[in-house]
Amino acid sequence: MVADLTENNGAKNMTGVLPQQLLQAAIQQHQAGHLPQAEALYQQVLQQDPNHPDALHLLGAIARQTGKKEMAADFITKAIAARPMEPVYYNSMGLVFRDQGKLDEATACYGKALSLKPDYSETYYNLGNVLQIQGRLDEALDCYRKTLSFKPDDANTYNNMGNVLLAQGKTNEATLSYKQALAINPNHAETHSNLGYALQAQGEFENAIASYRLALVLRPDSAKVYNRLALALKQHGSCGEAISSFQRAIMIEPGFVEAYVNLAALYIDYGQFEDAQRFLSMALRIEPKNHGVLGMYSTLRKMTVDDSAWLEAVVTLFEDESFPAQKRYPLQFALGKYYDDTKQYDLAFAAYERANNMQRKLDGIFDRAPFTHLVDSMVSAYGKESINLRREGSSPSELPVLIVGMPRTGTSLIEQIIASHPQAFGAGELNYWLNWFKANQEVVLAGNIGDQLSANTAAEYEKLLRNHSAKSLRIVDKMPGNFAILGVIHQIFPHVKIIHARRDPIDTCLSIYFQFLTTHAYGTDLDDLAFYYRKYDSLMRHWRTVLPAENFMEVAYEDLIENQAGWTRQIIEFVGLEWDEICLDFNRTERRVGTSSNWQVRQKIYHSSCKRWRNYEKYVGKLMTLLDIA
Repeated sequence: MVADLTENNGAKNMTGVLPQQLLQAAIQQHQAGHLPQAEALYQQVLQQDPNHPDALHLLGAIARQTGKKEMAADFITKAIAARPMEPVYYNSMGLVFRDQGKLDEATACYGKALSLKPDYSETYYNLGNVLQIQGRLDEALDCYRKTLSFKPDDANTYNNMGNVLLAQGKTNEATLSYKQALAINPNHAETHSNLGYALQAQGEFENAIASYRLALVLRPDSAKVYNRLALALKQHGSCGEAISSFQRAIMIEPGFVEAYVNLAALYIDYGQFEDAQRFLSMALRIEPKNHGVLGMYSTLRKMTVDDSAWLEAVVTLFEDESFPAQKRYPLQFALGKYYDDTKQYDLAFAAYERANNMQRKLDGIFDRAPFTHLVDSMVSAYGKESINLRREGSSPSELPVLIVGMPRTGTSLIEQIIASHPQAFGAGELNYWLNWFKANQEVVLAGNIGDQLSANTAAEYEKLLRNHSAKSLRIVDKMPGNFAILGVIHQIFPHVKIIHARRDPIDTCLSIYFQFLTTHAYGTDLDDLAFYYRKYDSLMRHWRTVLPAENFMEVAYEDLIENQAGWTRQIIEFVGLEWDEICLDFNRTERRVGTSSNWQVRQKIYHSSCKRWRNYEKYVGKLMTLLDIA
């Protein structure tokens, strides 16, 4: 029988009580959440036995719970010294090392624990968490699966496994993992939120919104979930609700900079630049050195020499070498825009060159071989005969309209024109086909997709488009990179309308070089840009030859701005819609434009972007070989 060692919830210094009895009483207090009382009792154990391993270990646990990381490490180290073959101690030490950011040391501790206890499910789980932080995603998955082999009903493991799968781009598998977690624990708010995030990535916006709302029922004070719900509402086109959700996130957490930024981005997408500027200014008051906010600020409008305070802030932040390079180089893109807007072209090019050199150093160089292989395979596998071969699984739908080409060629402008039509919807740049190609690369390159894959793909893509608009007759997907696989897309959707946006090749390449783009490795070097453009051009010449004329249209940016009315009529006729005069006033259309061109498409047609490269002629010698293409 353990003596009563509490009085008024405090611990007595009991003489004559055995250390083990003290320890049991301390554990009871610890489990009840009475940490000061438990700590006092553990200390009494150590007064009688200074090397008592369990008391040392549990004092370390309390220290960790109360944020005393160094003290926790000291106590648990002593516990290990007193009992070096106890796996629990190594598991706890791993948690302390993780808290300290010492991930390699944490991994070593978990490894030691597992060597002593190979079926230690909790350690596999903890190791998986550390490996996930380190980006060792395959290893993390193995650990989570091992955890589930010993403890198959662990909802937290399914949730974290879903996070890893989502980070790997395996959204379907992530969704299943989250659903398994919720089948075990339907009241886990974080998992509902994560499921919403996975569904959002799949374009299932209504289901994502429902998941976020369930998360908020369970955790109504979560600014993070309100922020995510706004993003989903934004993509769903529910602008008013999205604004309210972002504002609710800010009310809950007034210092939540990400919510201010997302709210500003929403206003930018809808062309409300003054409101966007107001919220970015609020964000800067909270975090004056936020590189993302400073960079976004430069996209709201043309910068002027009156923006000297902004300029000083950006220059000062860039010159602070204690600031991570990953966050510093985007500021150079913003500086380049400032100098370009203010016609200081030498300073502009120097800033853009510095930005690209830094990005190239951090993100790696462009590998030309895979792109060459892709282009060659497309030309070889998708000739005129094979591309027009009708498959059992092909879709008769006329719903999709693809706008393709190089970035910065007027794709957003063409989409805005079509989306101005009452019977059309602009879905923006959808990642569907690029992700689909990655998943089916081998059969696509061989020109050997079967009827079943074709049917499944058609159904999946149509569902994705309908998630954006249930009633529109035409839905636009303006992902420029879809140009690479037009042959197989045409096989699956033989009635698809494809618009190829073209622009002066040097203007195109220079505009890409001047943009902060994280997914275009070729864009950080002028030589690579020239190479990529030539390969792209050769592939587009092939598609022009083999695609039926009724499916393929080319629109030159320069021609469009010279004859807006004529080309607008041709575009609307080409996609199969009746003419509507409203399409001529595309800049007034109230819709979301989620690309870097969202300012330009709100303006009337202007000519200043034509032959823009002449301002930088002395710097673009490596691109001049493209003049023969122009």
